[in-house]
Amino acid sequence: MLKKNVLLLIGFFDIGHWIIQRLTALFLIVLSIISFVYNSLFLFILFIVILSFHIFVGLSVLVHDYMHDNSLSLYVTVFIRIFVIYFLKSIFVFSI
Repeated sequence: MLKKNVLLLIGFFDIGHWIIQRLTALFLIVLSIISFVYNSLFLFILFIVILSFHIFVGLSVLVHDYMHDNSLSLYVTVFIRIFVIYFLKSIFVFSI
C-alpha cells in the first residue's frame, strides 16, 4: 500500500513540471500582451521572474531526463540555479 502511494506521488511530480511549464508559458503570453498595452516596470519585473522560472524548470527537466550520471546531474543542476540567479541579478541591475 505504501509503495503504491509513493509511486503515485512520484508520478504526480513527473506530471507537475509539465503543468508548471504550461502555466508559466501561458502567463508569459498574457503578460507580454498586457505589457504591450501598459508600459509598467512592475509588469517587466514580473515577466522576467516568470521567464527565469520557466527557463529553470525546462532546463531541469532536460537534465533529469537525459543525464543518467547522478553526480554530473547534480553539478549541472547547481550550475543552472547559479545561472538563473545571475540572470535575474543582471536584469535587475541593468534595469535600474
